[in-house]
Amino acid sequence: MFYSRPALPQLGLDLVEVDGGLGRPSQYRGRTTDGRSVLLGYDRGRLFVATEDGKDGLGRELFSAQIGPRFNGDMLLEQICDLAGITLRGEKPVLDPETWRDAAERSWVLDWSGNTTYWVGDLQVTEEGGRRLATELARAFPDMRMLEVHWDYSGSEGKRRYLPRRAISQCHRAALFGFGADEAKLARMLTREHVALAELDEVFAQYLDFQFEWDQVADHAPPRLRSGRRLELPETALGGSLETQFRTGDACGAKITDRVLRVLRSCFSAWVEEVDLATGESLSVRPAAWHSHDLRDWCAAAPNRFLDCRKDATGREIGLRASGAPS
Repeated sequence: MFYSRPALPQLGLDLVEVDGGLGRPSQYRGRTTDGRSVLLGYDRGRLFVATEDGKDGLGRELFSAQIGPRFNGDMLLEQICDLAGITLRGEKPVLDPETWRDAAERSWVLDWSGNTTYWVGDLQVTEEGGRRLATELARAFPDMRMLEVHWDYSGSEGKRRYLPRRAISQCHRAALFGFGADEAKLARMLTREHVALAELDEVFAQYLDFQFEWDQVADHAPPRLRSGRRLELPETALGGSLETQFRTGDACGAKITDRVLRVLRSCFSAWVEEVDLATGESLSVRPAAWHSHDLRDWCAAAPNRFLDCRKDATGREIGLRASGAPS
């Protein structure tokens, strides 16, 4: 999905004091000029402001909106105040660009100024699916460069490096696909012991960040959710994500993103079938996290193959099967 600065109701709150900090979730507690205690928070892409009633915890919710990716939970106080129309002692807190860049180096703090547009997608992806993605991107972008993101934690602070790779199998849990590289700047970047994220914007016209977990053992639902049926579930973890960004209003960046999304749609599907495991009845076909096409083929090859299983609100045991779009 695309994310940029949302148009939100302005609360007009003025705080005389506030404390808290970044985290997952990010939470800040403050007191208004009229003596109310309030909680400002950002969790799993949801921004909210609510009053607090002492020992009773949350009081009245003043505002709540889903504005970001579902795994995003880092937001600075200045950003919340800016988005929700909140002042501190009568003044609007101003976020210095250097402060934001420093925070974004350490946490997944997005730019909510409106200057940046993000596209973020959640995935279920196998190594085979990752190989196909890399192949199709290279076909669409002949100048594509693949880099492994490598962290060195031997010192007091982690150092981020980028290592050139020829195959996705050489990357561990993360890869970066860069398009339109400035080769001289790229060569210098590859020699650095630590690379700031801002440097990627100087090296590439655009890049796609790819996170994956297929080298991890899957953590499936316990056997009690399986209705006595012998189910086949993936043996490796499937979680993953894709993220790209461009300057809002940049026609070139939007065009590259459109080309990238065409490739992604050729490699992934966003539909799953929900099946009642007790009866085998197909309940619905609905959109979910994108999954690589090989998972759809794997599920279709045997009747008891599912991506995952769970209980629904009524207690039924449900299997989730990779599917094509409904007809």
